[in-house]
Amino acid sequence: MPEAKKSRRPFDPLISDDVLDSLPDDPEAALVALVNAVNDSASNWAEFNWDWRSEFVTTLQGFLNEYDIEVPKSLLRPISIDSDSYSQEFDNFKIEISRLYSQFRFRTARLNSESSSVSLKLGKDYRTEIHEYIEKIREIVRVTDIPIDKRDRIFKQVSKLSLEVDRDRSNPQALLALIVEVSGTSGKVAENLEPVADLADKIVTVLGKAKAESLQKLLEGPRKMLPPPEKDELDDEIPF
Repeated sequence: MPEAKKSRRPFDPLISDDVLDSLPDDPEAALVALVNAVNDSASNWAEFNWDWRSEFVTTLQGFLNEYDIEVPKSLLRPISIDSDSYSQEFDNFKIEISRLYSQFRFRTARLNSESSSVSLKLGKDYRTEIHEYIEKIREIVRVTDIPIDKRDRIFKQVSKLSLEVDRDRSNPQALLALIVEVSGTSGKVAENLEPVADLADKIVTVLGKAKAESLQKLLEGPRKMLPPPEKDELDDEIPF
């Protein structure tokens, strides 16, 4: 016997605290996870009434504001239930969220695919140079006028990058996550973070050099030791 759909209570959250706590740090990956959770949640309700639609909109709008994702302003405008065009506005909102969801899914999959297939063995000089850039990023972010939650997320990605650089083989995914975090801004925040973006570009350049160096060594292959020259037997027989 199929499980009966639950009746929705007035203040039931669309998303549980456990889901919120498990969202990824990367804003784009977090949006994908959130929409997946909303879809799972939707299957538990008997009908998508006005209250459910209203909470769907406010939940997604709250997420977009909190994670500072750059989106069309129309996505952040309140949608009034009393409006004659509510159904059309809701459908437009859902279509735009679906577009972002698909775009971020493809981008996240592409970045994961690229980064999982590439790892670099960084020499001491490369590691030292990258750590110098990382420390400069920390200094800039520490004093830059940006939202506290944004600062905390950047610090978290910087720490992950620092740990990754010290591994025997480093994966560029940590740097990609930092770039996504810094670039996912607009307005004054984006302007204030330009020095951080410039330093991230310099780290990309260093990794590019390391990758080119590794590829060159791979193409050259291991150096073969030449065998010692054979001693001419005739020389042994000649006394002078």
